[in-house]
Amino acid sequence: MLHAVWHMVTADLILAAVALIGLGLHHRPGGNLVAWLLAGHFVAYAAAFLVISLMAGWSKPLLRLPQWMLLLPVGALAAVGAL
Repeated sequence: MLHAVWHMVTADLILAAVALIGLGLHHRPGGNLVAWLLAGHFVAYAAAFLVISLMAGWSKPLLRLPQWMLLLPVGALAAVGAL
């Protein structure tokens, strides 16, 4: 199950990256909505990592699952691009 979820998330992140690159290169009707949805997508992933690491009771929790440090800026930049 974990192996399948790993590949599913990998495919999800690759497709989201392709969509953001496409939106950046070509302006299309409805593109802002897609950019906002993708921004929310990455912020939700970042939030999941932050909540899980903060609730685990680890020392230095923000560094135990550092994926949020990469996901949050992508979400923020996608939101800026959607403006």
